Amino acid sequence: MRIPNVLALFTSFLLLSANVTADFDRGLAAYSTADYGTAVREFKASAEQGDPDSQFWLGTMYEEGSGVLQDYKEAVKWYTKAAEQGNNAAQERLGFMY
Repeated sequence: MRIPNVLALFTSFLLLSANVTADFDRGLAAYSTADYGTAVREFKASAEQGDPDSQFWLGTMYEEGSGVLQDYKEAVKWYTKAAEQGNNAAQERLGFMY
């Protein structure tokens, strides 16, 4: 009985990982074409699931005011989450903002 539980957990993890990656990829594609509304939605979905790259880009959007009201506190929040996971770009932006 233990193996099916492990298999179910592993399958759930793979599906969640695939969704996070898909959200990030769609967000980056939307950002690159200045479709900021879509970018924010996609980045936010995967950022809330803990993806550091999405957290960085969401922080960037709040710092720039791209698709959202410019909000430095919110930018710092997302940069911090990404930086704590080792995202170098977020660490750099966070240092700059401080």
